Amino acid sequence: RKMYGSEPGGFFNPLQADNSVLQQPRQSEPSKAQENYAASKKGTIPVAISMINAAERGSDDTLFTEGTELGQVQIVGRVLDVQEENLRINYFINDDTGLITVVCYKQDSQTPANKKFEYSPNCYAKVIGNIRLFKDSRAIVANHITNVTAFNEKLNHQLKISHALCLRLYGHLTEEELTEGEGDKGKNEKGDALGTALQSNFVLNDNAKKILKTLKDNEGMPDMQRDDLFDSIGDGIDYNTFLELLKKLCENLYIRTTIDGQHYALSES
Repeated sequence: RKMYGSEPGGFFNPLQADNSVLQQPRQSEPSKAQENYAASKKGTIPVAISMINAAERGSDDTLFTEGTELGQVQIVGRVLDVQEENLRINYFINDDTGLITVVCYKQDSQTPANKKFEYSPNCYAKVIGNIRLFKDSRAIVANHITNVTAFNEKLNHQLKISHALCLRLYGHLTEEELTEGEGDKGKNEKGDALGTALQSNFVLNDNAKKILKTLKDNEGMPDMQRDDLFDSIGDGIDYNTFLELLKKLCENLYIRTTIDGQHYALSES
């Protein structure tokens, strides 16, 4: 049986806006902001799966993003499948930015990581664990996995990712930056950077509304194949524009990919 891999492909990343804020190259020497972040953030780092898949690999099999080592991380995503083996259970999780395997070992003490987790098809889960490299693939060995039952938990996780990103890039606001004069200028520059990273100017046009209506009318089914969706919305849009529109709808969380990056459903379904 073919299982899902851990490499990204076909999944759109809502955190990758077209701006330089989210695409800063890793510096050879850590900045002061990165040093401050590393000193204050010794625990769990909230991440998107695409950040794990794109992280730079160090000489000792450690992974780095924006100069910060990824040790223990937290993800929130949809559990697409599960595979049980003799010594472990593998959960295949997609957070709309990528796909990764989460490993729960059965012999881990008397309180296994998945003790409070109940699997059902396409359920959401919050995972805290450590990244491990298995040959050329990347996985998370879970320390804790629980069910996510409220959509605001997923939104809260995305906000945590953005907040942690800005701390890594710019550090905390200093006392001077919180005061008047030059401090206000520095504060506004950082605030503008965060706003640029999170803002979206996407407006629903007629074709976007047709896509959403078609998926809504199809709500008796779990998802809809990309080409069937294109055929259903009728004339007035070429295929490349249609694909770009699907990408924008995913980035703005109107719709989501499901099993393979070519099937789509409404985000709230």
